[in-house]
Amino acid sequence: MSFATSAYSVTASYFHWFAAIPMIGCVGTVLKAQQSPKEEKPKLMNLHKSLGLLTGMIVAPRVAYRIFNRAAYSIEALPGGSKAEHFLADLSHTALYGFMIIMPASGIAMGYYGGKGLPFFGTTIPGVVKTDENKQRTGEIAKQSFNVHKTVGTYGKYLIPLHAGAAISHSLRVCGNLNIIPVNAFVAFEGTGVGIRRLYRSKGKKRTTCLHSEIKFKNFDHVLDTFHEGTLLVYFEANKCGPCHLMKKELAVAKKLMGKEHDLKIFSLDAEKWPHLGTRYGIQKLPCLLLVRDGVIKKRMEGVTEANLIVKELQRLMGTESEKDQ
Repeated sequence: MSFATSAYSVTASYFHWFAAIPMIGCVGTVLKAQQSPKEEKPKLMNLHKSLGLLTGMIVAPRVAYRIFNRAAYSIEALPGGSKAEHFLADLSHTALYGFMIIMPASGIAMGYYGGKGLPFFGTTIPGVVKTDENKQRTGEIAKQSFNVHKTVGTYGKYLIPLHAGAAISHSLRVCGNLNIIPVNAFVAFEGTGVGIRRLYRSKGKKRTTCLHSEIKFKNFDHVLDTFHEGTLLVYFEANKCGPCHLMKKELAVAKKLMGKEHDLKIFSLDAEKWPHLGTRYGIQKLPCLLLVRDGVIKKRMEGVTEANLIVKELQRLMGTESEKDQ
């Protein structure tokens, strides 16, 4: 099942890191070469060109994958940021894609049409064979490619630390300070073999890591049947889903607002690991919250929902049930 979610697909994630590593290596080697003695520069530039060609080999299928698999990149804007922040994030992301495409393409064109060929880790892919007829044209292409490569590289290299800094900042804001799930918060159902991690805020212990709480079971109905009394929130999430992490914060706040007297239980489930449940319950967007009352699913809430709205819905639901009991 494919979700219109906020989580990147596994393939998209792999493409990201496979392209990032050699691209960072390209920038690092050329910066090192600029500061190195003359006799060391050829070796560093050879490595730079090899990594550049490798980057191009990875970026080409990555761009094709993005074009033909748009759902894998259908990431909605994360809540909590201003419109300006979202605009700048989109702008820098687009610029980084342009950098990834232009730099390998201009480097390859420069090496090929310049006639020197393309070094690739100990071997060389031959360049164009120059003749009297094509010498001027190929020379112009090589020169133009060099100018583009140098100009884009001079300014574009700053996009990498900018992107990394934004990612780290978001990770700290979302995971370090908002999603505080104690490691020892583990509940085991007696005799059922069902393991559940309860989601709540750790008192007195500030953790800086994100731990994904999840229900580990083979029979979802068995879990629902376990809770015949009280209210249970079942939270469908996915790995590497930024809005899902933000939703955990709202759930933690909602639990606190509801108070201990309601004994509100909040559990999360990885929709990617249990896709049949996503299909069964018609989960089309993540995060998705199911409000379960006395073993029956009463309400579905998709997308990041503020804590006060969750509490309002819970109070409405509990109030309705109380009136029926009277």
